[in-house]
Amino acid sequence: MPNYHNMKVVLIISRACLCSASMARRLIIHDRVCPGVGIGVLCVVTISGLSIRIGMQYNELIVYDILWGVNEMNIYCQFDQTNLYSTLPNDLIKIHIGGGFVFAFVLKVMDDGHVLGVISGEEPISRKLTRDCECLKLRAGWQLELLSSNESYPRNRKFLSSPGAFHRDKTNAFITFVKADEVFRSTVTYCVEEKSFCEIPQSATPYPSWVIWPSEGERLSGGKAIHSFSAMIES
Repeated sequence: MPNYHNMKVVLIISRACLCSASMARRLIIHDRVCPGVGIGVLCVVTISGLSIRIGMQYNELIVYDILWGVNEMNIYCQFDQTNLYSTLPNDLIKIHIGGGFVFAFVLKVMDDGHVLGVISGEEPISRKLTRDCECLKLRAGWQLELLSSNESYPRNRKFLSSPGAFHRDKTNAFITFVKADEVFRSTVTYCVEEKSFCEIPQSATPYPSWVIWPSEGERLSGGKAIHSFSAMIES
């Protein structure tokens, strides 16, 4: 280990954690290399419970990063808790509707509510919620994989009215929903890229089956999917 008494210690502390003179007097340099902290890190400096990884550069000890407790748990969650009115089009959320939790895409943000595409259940439906409520939003990085089948070829129009079926042309992807609370059954199609409702182009290719993965890594490794769906041909 180098002789720390002959070196200048440079501590870069955030404004939220100012290093007072009394704290500096309690500075302890552990007389060992901290394992698993990366190449070039020499030791850990502790100031009143605040741990700082430092390393050597130009005869000075330079701060690598600040650790708020070496033994703290590193917690990861796929979802962030938020409110419905804080979500945006194309967000994937988990929300309580009709006595249970469902997965839904946010389709449209309006002054008097949000239009959701609920994908849980036998038939994906579009419905408007006019009150704000708490929900869970899937963190960025999730992927929706369109699964090719024997029905996936251009201009196949068998699934134009099939709830939950995706279609894709050269530039855009479309998904169809049943309109909720309609006297007569009707469907609506949402364009993912345009974030708006529109018609499916005649040249589009249908993808009746699809899977939602939490990340690209889960998709490539065949890990655990969040949700999957297979549409039926509308009779």
